Amino acid sequence: MSKDLHAVFNQVIKVFSRKPEMAKSVYSIKSRLVENLKTESRAGSHTLVIDEPQELGGTDAGPNPLDTFLVALGTCQEITYAAYAAVMGLKLDKVEVDVEGDIDLRGMLSIDDVKPGFSGISYVTRITSPEPEEKIRQLVTAVEEHCPVMDTIKSPTMVAGRLEIQQSS
Repeated sequence: MSKDLHAVFNQVIKVFSRKPEMAKSVYSIKSRLVENLKTESRAGSHTLVIDEPQELGGTDAGPNPLDTFLVALGTCQEITYAAYAAVMGLKLDKVEVDVEGDIDLRGMLSIDDVKPGFSGISYVTRITSPEPEEKIRQLVTAVEEHCPVMDTIKSPTMVAGRLEIQQSS
C-alpha cells in the first residue's frame, strides 16, 4: 500500500508542480436539517448524519458538529502522515490521533458571556514505526506545517455567509 501512495503522491506533486492551476480546488458540502436537530450532509458521494445527543435534545443518530470538527482534525493529520510518509519513503505501522476540545456550552446557549466555541484543542499522536526517531520527527514537522485542517484552525481564515429567505405557503 505504501508503494501505491508513494507513486500516487509523487505523480500528483509532479503534475501540480508543472501546472499549479490544477492544484486549486473548491470543497463543498450541502447540508439540511432533517428533523428536530438531526441533519444530513452530502459530501461528494457520501451522506453524513449529524445530530445531538439525547440529553441536548437530539436523537443521537450521529456525532454532533463539535465531534465532527475534532474528527476532521484527527483524520486530516492521520491522512497527512500517510501521504508524507509515503513521499519520504518512511514505513508507518500505525498512526493514531486522539483529539480533545474544551468548551463551555453556556456560550452557545447565551447563558453567560463566554466564548461559544472551543477555548482550547489538544491532541496526542501515537506513531508506531521501525524508522529512526529523527526521521519520524522530520515527518511530524512536515505534517504539522502542512495539514490543511490544522492550518485552517491556526491561521485566520475568511468566512463569509449569505442568507436566502424563501417564503413557504
